[in-house]
Amino acid sequence: MRKIKLRSFPCSYYIDVGNICNLKCVLCPTANHSISINKMFMDFETYKKIFDKIKDYAFFVKLYKWGEPFLNKDILKIIEYTKKNKVGVIISTNFNLATDNLIESLVKLKVDRIIISLDGTNQKSYSSYRRNGNFNQVMENMEKLIMKKRELNSNKPDVVWQYLVNKKNESFIQTAKKMAEEIGVGIEFPKFQISQEIVKIGEEINWNLVEEWIPDKLKNNPINYLFVDNPPCNFLYHTMTINPDGAVMPCCAIYDPKKILGIYWRIL
Repeated sequence: MRKIKLRSFPCSYYIDVGNICNLKCVLCPTANHSISINKMFMDFETYKKIFDKIKDYAFFVKLYKWGEPFLNKDILKIIEYTKKNKVGVIISTNFNLATDNLIESLVKLKVDRIIISLDGTNQKSYSSYRRNGNFNQVMENMEKLIMKKRELNSNKPDVVWQYLVNKKNESFIQTAKKMAEEIGVGIEFPKFQISQEIVKIGEEINWNLVEEWIPDKLKNNPINYLFVDNPPCNFLYHTMTINPDGAVMPCCAIYDPKKILGIYWRIL
């Protein structure tokens, strides 16, 4: 309704359980050290301190933002506590590190949705952006997850193959659709959404990066491709973003530590 004053708490949360990653994705601020805040994992006690303040009105939490959540040694404990309190869990992962035990736990804990970042249909097209990633390993882990769901007769988690479209993989989209159908997962083809490496607010567009990464049919208007949503982003009205140290950010796309609004458990 676009009201200026809100009378409710947020109903969804990005809670970043760690801004450290095992991959070196080309335009990611974690990989290229654009994020100047401390690199760390959120431990269970910090998570619990935050979560206990939101659990009565949270519909779900997204346990990711600027890192790989399965690097956090407390991740299963965090998921279990969240689900125990009847709040939904969504995780986005590159899924390179998934073990058999982790996969089984994700199904048994009934994680609501797992988004698997896999931007290609072979090692070459995948690793052009997801550097240090192993395409075959991710495919195998995704297939294991689907098989474990069937074995345990579970409808959760909802598994989504996320294929981030860029210039180097756009020609493989139809192949990816067929592969996803064969495995039995849904597939989505989002755009970059935002990359402050290509367009920094108040600065010139980096046309070299546009030429290298933005799909040909979209590169003439990179600002619209990277920033503009239609309708405009509505996260302001329902979502809060929290860093691993508990700092609250204005939105999920901002990582400048100068824009921190405060520390969550000191605000409420």
